[in-house]
Amino acid sequence: HDRSADVLRSVTAPNLAANGLFSATEDAAAPSGKTPNFIAGDWKRLAAELKQSGLQYDVVLAAEAIYRTDMYEDLTAVLNQALKP
Repeated sequence: HDRSADVLRSVTAPNLAANGLFSATEDAAAPSGKTPNFIAGDWKRLAAELKQSGLQYDVVLAAEAIYRTDMYEDLTAVLNQALKP
């Protein structure tokens, strides 16, 4: 996730590919057989998309995910929605 789809496309995906975690070609999955899911937008939008789609994950990795304390509640909602029980 990033607020910018351009960052996901031009930085995140190539970085995953360079580290062997994701194939940059449209038709190829990661070595694990799973393709990462990239979602752009703010935290509230992400929580809503996760709820609507029913997507849940075993693990959520984040770095520099939040800079403002007033966003903690929104990020908590995303994590509660995104993580499997």
